Amino acid sequence: MKQDVTGLKQDITGMKQDVTGLKQDVTGMKQDVTGLKQDVTGLKQDVTGLKQDVTGLKQDVTELKDRVTKIEIKLENDVAQKISVLFDGWQQHNDQLDRIEAKVSRHEELIVKRVK
Repeated sequence: MKQDVTGLKQDITGMKQDVTGLKQDVTGMKQDVTGLKQDVTGLKQDVTGLKQDVTGLKQDVTELKDRVTKIEIKLENDVAQKISVLFDGWQQHNDQLDRIEAKVSRHEELIVKRVK
């Protein structure tokens, strides 16, 4: 009978040790869950920050599109016309230089003929 009681005591002691181990495991798991909750909270904050950044980027892109559209319109209307006018002026200047060059050539020919 003493052996039975001693065996029971040993079993109870073993069970107590097992329960103590389980408690430690549960405590460790609770700490892990707390850490995970903190990580999730941090991730949520990061995602919120990223959403705000993306919203800001979308606004910036919209503003850039508007500016590019305005620049394109200005190039098409103002700059293209000015380039056309400059080209016309250059063409007239070249034509005038050609006429002057022809007259100078004729004068040179006359001068050469008179000198001979």
